[in-house]
Amino acid sequence: MILLLCVAFPPIDLGEDVQMNLSGNSFFDPLIGLALIALAGLLLTRGVRDLGNSLTPFPKPRGDNVLKTKGAYAATRHPMYSGLVFGSFGLALATGSPVRTFFAAVLTFLLNEKAATEELFLEEMHGKEARPTHRSLHDRVGAVNADPY
Repeated sequence: MILLLCVAFPPIDLGEDVQMNLSGNSFFDPLIGLALIALAGLLLTRGVRDLGNSLTPFPKPRGDNVLKTKGAYAATRHPMYSGLVFGSFGLALATGSPVRTFFAAVLTFLLNEKAATEELFLEEMHGKEARPTHRSLHDRVGAVNADPY
């Protein structure tokens, strides 16, 4: 929660000159940033709606949790985390803020670790059904003869 606040309201300001020089000041940066923010809103909204009563802020799922594989969860394993990452980097890109980019990167690392912990709990609760169908980017991209396990 604190990292989200740091992305939204950076605790330090490098000044407009530094921000513009570090970001490259491309015309498309704010547009791409706004597109990422819109995607983030969609992923967050659909993720919360699709998860329903299974929603919890903790890595360990609720005891009455039902494994979700439809809706936003068919597109990505953790749509709310993806939404937070896209939104954070989108805001950083739209504003050209290296400080926001730094906090977005830290948030990405922490959400990745939380997701890995959740995966262990989900597999413990739901068995092989909860196993991700891909274990690495290489498998995700489509290695033809790769053995996933």
